[in-house]
Amino acid sequence: MKKPIVKVGDPVLTVACDPVEKFDANLVNLIEDLFDTLHYAKGLGLAAPQIGVPLQVCVAQVGWESAVLINPEVTYKTQKTWVAEEGCLSIPGLRVEIARPLGITVSYVDERNNAKTDSYSGMLARVLCHEIDHLNGKLISDYVLESVRT
Repeated sequence: MKKPIVKVGDPVLTVACDPVEKFDANLVNLIEDLFDTLHYAKGLGLAAPQIGVPLQVCVAQVGWESAVLINPEVTYKTQKTWVAEEGCLSIPGLRVEIARPLGITVSYVDERNNAKTDSYSGMLARVLCHEIDHLNGKLISDYVLESVRT
């Protein structure tokens, strides 16, 4: 079911999320809610805190490629990066140029609590980096602040 997207200023967006420990119907419903909300908003990715749930779950869909990551950890990033403009459903109107790796490898678990490791490249890698940032309480506006400090 489509959920309201939490906007900047809500503290759920600025704290590290808790790992998922229960793999049950509530988790399946959360994943369905994330995809329903993502599709309604016409976005590319969405993290659980963006619908007010402080758990380490995110989804992405870029074209025909999709991903569901639970308790993700980026274990490898290519040294080569690309800079592109990003927006965020939780910060309407803000666009920020951010350097992201061209490719990443992520260890995570699926909705059945099976350990997985997958590699992603291009736009899907960029979107997943953005969503994993959300799970760690980091927003695209933080990149602006970091560039001002340096």
